[in-house]
Amino acid sequence: MPDRISPEKQQRIDFESQFIKFEMIDLLSKTILDELECWANENIFKPLGGNLTVQRPLNESVNACAIANPKRPVEAVIKINMGMIREIYRDSFVFPPFSEQFVKDSSNVAGLNAQFRNLGFTFGSGLPVIPRNKRNAFYFSFEEIYVGRNERFTEDATACRCMYFEVALAWVFFHELSHLVQCHYKLKSQLSAGTDFIEFYELNSSGSNSEENSKEQSREILADMEGIDLTLKYMIRKDIFSAGALYIFMCALGCLYNRFYNGYPERIDIGQGSHPHPIIRHEFSVAFIANAISQKLIEMGYAKDKENVGIAIVYLSVRANLLSGIYWGWRYEDKEKGALTSFMKYSTSHDHESRRACCLALEVEMNMQLVTVASNHLMRDNFLASLSQMKSFFDQSD
Repeated sequence: MPDRISPEKQQRIDFESQFIKFEMIDLLSKTILDELECWANENIFKPLGGNLTVQRPLNESVNACAIANPKRPVEAVIKINMGMIREIYRDSFVFPPFSEQFVKDSSNVAGLNAQFRNLGFTFGSGLPVIPRNKRNAFYFSFEEIYVGRNERFTEDATACRCMYFEVALAWVFFHELSHLVQCHYKLKSQLSAGTDFIEFYELNSSGSNSEENSKEQSREILADMEGIDLTLKYMIRKDIFSAGALYIFMCALGCLYNRFYNGYPERIDIGQGSHPHPIIRHEFSVAFIANAISQKLIEMGYAKDKENVGIAIVYLSVRANLLSGIYWGWRYEDKEKGALTSFMKYSTSHDHESRRACCLALEVEMNMQLVTVASNHLMRDNFLASLSQMKSFFDQSD
């Protein structure tokens, strides 16, 4: 499998790791995950007589998992390695100033804005303005410490850093939670008799056969989409939802999928392994976000119909994909200057037929397993309503 990480860039990243304070990411992640654990227990597990435990192992691997007990499914564990938390924290600090510098040095964003006729939802700066009343609690904790410290710590950059870390970590948590509330253990066809625990890891693992791979991969997409739905509801519930926060969430997802892509071959198919190709995951996620956000904005009274917000969501999505891809290539990959990353190339029109065929195959598997998911879901207010209104890949033109 190809390793696209530049050795020279990796050396720089390893060097800067010594300046990342473990105490800081430990405290910040604990604050977020303790709150999420409490919410999940109060709203899902305790009413069912169960309990969820969230753990943060001191493990360098950029990984997370959900652990279910088939004999007692409402007793569950979510593990998010400190290695993953550290890398989310790292990207949350570096991506915002990169975005600001990229806009200064390049005309790409100006060109994109022109394609969208410079309408009101476009923005020419490197980062969106997150309204002060929509900034998260971390921003107000760090405002006096960081804002104005130097040119890299602008008010907008600090607000976006704080938002990025919270929503990215929340999505990882909600992705793992989705494996549990959708009762994916019931869909494991090769469950051994007497099995006490089933683990669903975030990083790809080898599958036994192509049929089982496609089933497992479709469940990962279902977890991605419900994870997105729960993250959006989390942002609304905490009153930190805004167009700027949505854009930062899209950028964070783009960076995560770019990270997961390392090691995948330059072809798009079902392949071997429990996880779908990250470009396919991104394809489903973007489609689901567009649909879910449109519905939520209509429900909140901010839009009359999907057409009113559709073009703005497309803009945010295209821009987030552009900036997260260029950032990933600049920050991590071994590539020629100015060249598209492999992820960006395969996310556009390149090999469109293979991408579409893979999406269609996984959609079939998803629909087959949704019968079990719908009848066993642990949450009444779940993602199924949004999913039912999402346009099928079978209905999309070539």
